[in-house]
Amino acid sequence: MGKASDLAKCLYGFFSPIAPSFLEGTVPSGTPFPYITYSLSYEDWFIDGNMQVRIWTKSSSMMKVTELTDALIDRIGYGVAEDIPNGGTIVLKKGSPLWQFVPDEDENVKSTIINITYNIYKY
Repeated sequence: MGKASDLAKCLYGFFSPIAPSFLEGTVPSGTPFPYITYSLSYEDWFIDGNMQVRIWTKSSSMMKVTELTDALIDRIGYGVAEDIPNGGTIVLKKGSPLWQFVPDEDENVKSTIINITYNIYKY
């Protein structure tokens, strides 16, 4: 347990039902909106970690980005445990501030940042 690739697979599997998901800085050129980017870091077992998830949409309206933000927040609920391939569990919880709107140079790009606190546990 602890391999970066295992944790990346786990997070990809968690975020992708909401929208196509990528690690920060790895979105292929020409990827259509909407999509999600997320940070990847690792904290030792039982230590609180923090990650930021950004939802990207392209629209003149805030409707799509807020719908996707709500979907992710609902998916987390009061905390959700996800199995990490090859052993272990990550528990994702709502961070603080929970979410915030992020302006973009392109007025049609709408995005939010969702803060997530997590803990990693070994079986």
